[in-house]
Amino acid sequence: MSGVTEVALPNWWPKGPEFTLLDSREQTCRLFHWNGKAGSQEWSEPAYLRLGEQGAPTAWGRRAKAWLERESPARLRQVFPQGWPQDSVLARWYLERFAQTYLASRKRWKVLVTEDRERRWIRRLWRESLEDSALSVDGFLLPWQHDLVLASLERPELAMGNHLHLALEEGVICWRFVRRGESIASGKDASLSRSRLIGLVAEHARRHLRLETSEGAVFDLLATTELADSAVREKALPYLLAGRHLPSGLPTRTEFVWATFFENDPTLIEAWQTVKKRIAEQAKRCCEVAMEPGPGLDLPGWRVLCSGALSSLLTEGPIARLLEDER
Repeated sequence: MSGVTEVALPNWWPKGPEFTLLDSREQTCRLFHWNGKAGSQEWSEPAYLRLGEQGAPTAWGRRAKAWLERESPARLRQVFPQGWPQDSVLARWYLERFAQTYLASRKRWKVLVTEDRERRWIRRLWRESLEDSALSVDGFLLPWQHDLVLASLERPELAMGNHLHLALEEGVICWRFVRRGESIASGKDASLSRSRLIGLVAEHARRHLRLETSEGAVFDLLATTELADSAVREKALPYLLAGRHLPSGLPTRTEFVWATFFENDPTLIEAWQTVKKRIAEQAKRCCEVAMEPGPGLDLPGWRVLCSGALSSLLTEGPIARLLEDER
């Protein structure tokens, strides 16, 4: 890593002048390589395989995902459906193609694998998936450790500060208070999750816009909103949502206005306020810090570290402001 730090880093921190992270969460395989002299490189592919009639893989990554919703579930497989391989043979085939495509210049890459929690049998499965390939396991990182490394690449001493790690996952929202590279408190709440957020938007489209839409289309809408310029005015946030017009059955794109969504259904606002209240109470109890009023999560002296897709939607930008119920 560039620069010299006088702060002793935690024992889980990647050792040496370079390291490689393998992250297979959220149906995507990402490989991130850091070298203190050359900087960073990142590669990613959708974690999908298309199987032939005999069950052997015929396509991987983007080419395989192109068959999504056009191929039977038996022929289109997610390689890491829960963030880790369920079939070591298929996972090895996928990772070999990944390495051949992006890593041809090196013979061997030791990777730190991101895992949701420590489980011996899954670690063994990972090792089986990587054996006889260009990749091998160099260790394991929890999601908050993985994200903290990426957030502190240029100045690793910053990892020893105070961080609130927030992750909007498929079935739950979870958070963790991290101080000096160690987890000191955590929590989760099932009243808010990625699947519920997508479901609320899809239900609004069906009831108020007469639009039948897919999970993928809603996710694209949310991802577009997440990247929106924070200078956009809260009351003028039109986006286009793709789907099928219910009366006619024809494919169409309909304007989706976030302000109208929140006016018609305060469920998301109520869920987020519940989560914020729980985080604020825990911060005061465990960290002796009071949350400041306003959008997002403002804890003086603490940096919010969002994990994965859509998490920052709740903490910054136009939607975070709309989530503050001013009625």
